[in-house]
Amino acid sequence: MSILAAARAGRGGGDDPAPRPPALPLFAEVMATAVVVVVRAIEVRGLEPARSWRTAISDGARLALADPIGSVLLLTAVGLCMTIVWMYTLLVILAPGLLTFAIVGVASRRGRTDF
Repeated sequence: MSILAAARAGRGGGDDPAPRPPALPLFAEVMATAVVVVVRAIEVRGLEPARSWRTAISDGARLALADPIGSVLLLTAVGLCMTIVWMYTLLVILAPGLLTFAIVGVASRRGRTDF
C-alpha cells in the first residue's frame, strides 16, 4: 500500500487498522492562533510602549477574541507576506512594513486614532 493510499484510507501506516485524525489541521490551527496573538501583542505594544510583553500578550489574546474579523485580516496579511517572501526572497525587507500597515489598518478600523 502506498503512502497516498494509506492517507486516503485514514491510516497512518503500520499494523494498526484504526483510523487516526491527522495532526496537521490541529497544528495549523494552533500555529495560526499563536501568530494572531503575537501580532495582536505587537499591536498593543506598539500603541502603548510602556507595557510589558507579558501584559501585551494577554491583552493581544483578549483583543484577538474581541475582534475576530480583525484577527482574520491580520492572519491574511501574515499569510500574504509569507507568500510574497517565499516567491521573491529579497522582498523580506518590505514584509515588516506591510505587516505594520496591516496592524495600523486593523487598529484604525476598530476606531483607534491615537497613532
